[in-house]
Amino acid sequence: MSLRSSSINVTALHKFANDIGGEDPNFLIELIDSYLDNTQSLPQDLYTSFAEQDFELMLRTAHALKSSSSVIGAEDMTELRRELETSVRGKNYENLDIKINEIADEYANVKSDLENEKCS
Repeated sequence: MSLRSSSINVTALHKFANDIGGEDPNFLIELIDSYLDNTQSLPQDLYTSFAEQDFELMLRTAHALKSSSSVIGAEDMTELRRELETSVRGKNYENLDIKINEIADEYANVKSDLENEKCS
């Protein structure tokens, strides 16, 4: 069993939930569920946009993931998306598939960590 650090900044996640939801103990769960519901198709959308060479869709998808990931404290995810956006905006299409794979892997880690956070 390998140990990895959390893919989310739990302190930032809880601070955001408390700032918005106040004392409501269910708000954190609602926030996590909303993030997961709204982002579940985005990694696949990145793969699709890459396969179709639809760089506008790739930019929109990466931006949506970057913004929502930042809110829930997924700092590495936010940085990976920022790198993808920068590459696409600069028309540097080399290694986009590798970047998308890194994002998909990190998304799986974030999803797992958020699910664990709901249970704690």
